[in-house]
Amino acid sequence: MDKAKRDKIEITKDFGYFYGYDGNELSLKLTFFSRNKGRESNIILEISDFDVPIKQITLYLNSFQVGELIKLLEKAPSVIKILQENEEKAKELE
Repeated sequence: MDKAKRDKIEITKDFGYFYGYDGNELSLKLTFFSRNKGRESNIILEISDFDVPIKQITLYLNSFQVGELIKLLEKAPSVIKILQENEEKAKELE
């Protein structure tokens, strides 16, 4: 994002799209967006839940917010492990 500002770049670039189904249909899309000669630069994260069409989120994140999001996502493996352990415990109770 800093390069876009420094070089006064105006661009929209898609970085990826994920569509998954694990009982819930979900899509994620990541886009870089820069305008106003690079003074406005964001990462756009779009999340859509196809089971409930009105559940759609579009987040415009600046470089600081992207960094904070990455820090949170780095914790995901430990959170997933806890979720899996709790699911197994719940199955034992059935």
